[in-house]
Amino acid sequence: HYDSDGRMQHDVIAAEGDEQAGEPLLVRVMANGRRTAPAESLALARKRAAMEIQRLPDALRALDAPAHAYPVHIAPSLGKLVHEVDAMTPSVPALCR
Repeated sequence: HYDSDGRMQHDVIAAEGDEQAGEPLLVRVMANGRRTAPAESLALARKRAAMEIQRLPDALRALDAPAHAYPVHIAPSLGKLVHEVDAMTPSVPALCR
């Protein structure tokens, strides 16, 4: 999720298929041991990385500034699934509290 200036504001961890606002941080590149699309060029990867670094909040881009905690939220549907799994496996420590 981004603020009005296009800077990253927070992330949401969600299960695959659980549509969230914003854009996914992970994309499928392999399936059944094969690439799902051609690899991007090194030049394109560098350009994308530079653009993504510019989207980080200032506090996360500064080398000399203390690191701020970056907010990461658990999607409600994933939180519900975690609690269901915890309830089915009482002898295993809870995954999320």
